[in-house]
Amino acid sequence: MNYVLEPYVFDITAKAPVDLFDDKGRLVVTKGEDITEELTQLAKTQQLFTLHVAGDCQTDMFHEVNLISVEYLIEACKAVNAVLAEIMNDSRLSQQFKKLRSFDKRVYEHSMNVALLAYIIGKRLGIEPSSLKELTLGALLHDFGKLSIALTILNKPGQLTSDEYEIIKSHPALGVKALAMVNLSKAVTDGIAKHHERWNGSGYPNSLCGEEIPLNAQIIAVADVFDAITADRPYRPGLPPYHALEMLVRGMNSDFSPEIVQAFAKMLKLYPQNSWVTLNTGEVGTVTAVNMEYPTRPTVRLLFDKYGEPVQGTNEIDLCEDKERFVCSIKYMKNEITTKIRPAT
Repeated sequence: MNYVLEPYVFDITAKAPVDLFDDKGRLVVTKGEDITEELTQLAKTQQLFTLHVAGDCQTDMFHEVNLISVEYLIEACKAVNAVLAEIMNDSRLSQQFKKLRSFDKRVYEHSMNVALLAYIIGKRLGIEPSSLKELTLGALLHDFGKLSIALTILNKPGQLTSDEYEIIKSHPALGVKALAMVNLSKAVTDGIAKHHERWNGSGYPNSLCGEEIPLNAQIIAVADVFDAITADRPYRPGLPPYHALEMLVRGMNSDFSPEIVQAFAKMLKLYPQNSWVTLNTGEVGTVTAVNMEYPTRPTVRLLFDKYGEPVQGTNEIDLCEDKERFVCSIKYMKNEITTKIRPAT
């Protein structure tokens, strides 16, 4: 998502007129909450900010890179925002969701992205509206259990120890436990509790396999892994979408439901119109065809040679056959990708 922190001129009132953040993008106070003496003193010593999300849709990350069609995104954004509005109207659930928003920017942003992707997959599969709402809510809350895990473990830049990994694996159960006082449907809690189950039974916590895994959990699993792979993490930079999809495709019938992955693949535009790819040879071209089994190795029509000179005529290379060449990068000609939170200037 493309966020901008804008300085807020603090007026002493009874309640916060907007959500307020510190200079690192961490939520300090939620709109409508009482202004405490502590907050008043904080505002005197440091600048507070409001968080502005650029673009027409609040969950705008995928539109910026042309990864998903605008039609899907507009509907998905409306659906996610409608679920968020219902959350805020439920006193118990809103209290829990505020904890998620203020806990960690990365966890919250990931939760929003997974909800968006899960909704679109569910829509593609023809899931009815009431069930789509449950799917979206479960996706928003799928990592709620991470609030019970230390950020030093969640954001550890190095490899986890076996003990730390066991702690991470506890987050689905911790999420269900933490939300036990909220009136959530079984479909929602299934999405939270079982999104790390895997198609071949190798997942956790119950080693379920195949259709034993609830549909919502199957969908959230795919959305969760795709967003995790493409996002920057403390221990590695995010991978391009075509790499992430190839990993999902390779995981069909082992980690993921083939039906879910195929539905997901059909809604992605890995090499959108007006994008150029640069090959390891320095050649530049546009993608004319994609083999969905190997999306990292598309067919490329060359536009410029390795010296930057225009290529005469039609020269297409199938990277599935030419193993010496591969895609190094994509340049989106219409939009620049911005992922870093920055103070407005």
